[in-house]
Amino acid sequence: MRIVLLPSLLMSLCAGAQCNLDVQITAFDAYCTGFTISYSITGGTPPYQVLAYNVNGPLIQTTTSNITGGGTFTGASWDVQLEVTDALGCFESDWSQASPMFHSYGEGYFEWSTDCTTGLTTLRLAATLICEPALLQYELHNLYPGQSANNDQGTFADDWIDEQNGYWRYGQSLPAGYYSVVLLPAQMTCDIAGLVWQQCWEWP
Repeated sequence: MRIVLLPSLLMSLCAGAQCNLDVQITAFDAYCTGFTISYSITGGTPPYQVLAYNVNGPLIQTTTSNITGGGTFTGASWDVQLEVTDALGCFESDWSQASPMFHSYGEGYFEWSTDCTTGLTTLRLAATLICEPALLQYELHNLYPGQSANNDQGTFADDWIDEQNGYWRYGQSLPAGYYSVVLLPAQMTCDIAGLVWQQCWEWP
């Protein structure tokens, strides 16, 4: 019995035999300030077309002969998808998730209102979510010249009141003056509908 391989079939078999491409995300580390990704490529035929993306959009888009690579990025780090195509059209992909899965900056701003009769000021932080207020620490400083009163420090759980409308109110009224409020860096684990993520605060 004689077997005849047609040219197109022969090319297909050769290409299939050469598709020994393997790609792997070797590291995916998330921090408050962003995240890093490292990957490696084994086999295949260079150059490689490398694409990595997540909720931020494309992270890595390059054509390279290097078998390792990566980068440092800012923003959310929900997950990352890596896709590699070699010079012969072989395709492989990998997917990874950081733990905790999502990192975000604490977003918010301070507001104040003064009672014109008493002269006392109410201080509020607009922040829709503080996952673990016992871990978020603050420092309040009276900057008025010659004044040392009304300096305070502690946690939001102890000294601030959750008004349940997207605001946290400082528990004491303040006399007129100049103040600074500093939120100390904190990482707080949130669990919403079974989705665990990390909330980070890093701004004064």
